[in-house]
Amino acid sequence: MTPHGRSPALCRKRIRWICGQDLKQLGKEEQKQRIADEIGNWCKSKPEYCIDIAIEYLNSGFFQEALHSLSYAKEYPLALYYAGWCHKRMGDSGKAADFYEKADKAPAGYCFPARLEDIAVLSDACDAYPRGGMASYYLGCLYYD
Repeated sequence: MTPHGRSPALCRKRIRWICGQDLKQLGKEEQKQRIADEIGNWCKSKPEYCIDIAIEYLNSGFFQEALHSLSYAKEYPLALYYAGWCHKRMGDSGKAADFYEKADKAPAGYCFPARLEDIAVLSDACDAYPRGGMASYYLGCLYYD
């Protein structure tokens, strides 16, 4: 359950509806931002929820909204890797490298990659930032499970 009593599945269902209906039809930046803030507030206490929501945005092609959702995860390494991946997909390799470096230096405690999407993100981080070893470590933990 989220801090507001909503299940993660309900949050994902809501984000799918929002991506499919509101954001495509509205076209208004203020309303997009308000909706993204509302969703981000649902998952402040669990960084994994922020990543789940960001993945839904990414699957719908909304990179800026995905980055906004990831910003609620603060210094959670996996969220930083996702933010770097988003920037790389948007064509900003320099900013992506900055996020990969931050993720590599972030505390590793309680970071357990478990999604199929994590494989693509961490593999990309290994290729884009070979100096860092944490992406390889997380990828190894994911493959081991």
